[in-house]
Amino acid sequence: MSEWMGEVSKVNERDWGSKKIYSWQFKGSAIWFRCAEDPQLVEGNHIAIEGDTPNKIERIEHVAPETIKKAAKEQTDVPPTSSPDYWRWKQIHDLERQAYFDWRDARADATRIVCAALDNDVLSLGQKKGLKLDILIGQIKETTLQLLERNNESDS
Repeated sequence: MSEWMGEVSKVNERDWGSKKIYSWQFKGSAIWFRCAEDPQLVEGNHIAIEGDTPNKIERIEHVAPETIKKAAKEQTDVPPTSSPDYWRWKQIHDLERQAYFDWRDARADATRIVCAALDNDVLSLGQKKGLKLDILIGQIKETTLQLLERNNESDS
């Protein structure tokens, strides 16, 4: 049994042979959910549903919008891509990963800058062999932080 939650964005009903089929979509999802009994949904409703598939819904429950937001934030496993919760999870996950990617890219750029500075005699590591590695790591760290700061200033 699967569970889906979301804000209803589209509602439809149509004749299907001798009966009516009631369908709806969640905001941010292309999946149509269907049932044979009128769920009396309108656009903007926030609901949780349960069923074997999107075409075999067994339970529909109206929920508060906060319940949907909270469920998306608490999601630790990746929801299936067919779930509207996937796109909320992906957006939160991408924002978290962006900070890591920015740091990783700045560190790689800083390493190249420090190496170029050493190759062109712009930077000296001093005479003491024991301190050269510490100085090199410190220069890369300082340059990384400067690049991140400049990137944040340009985003503002």
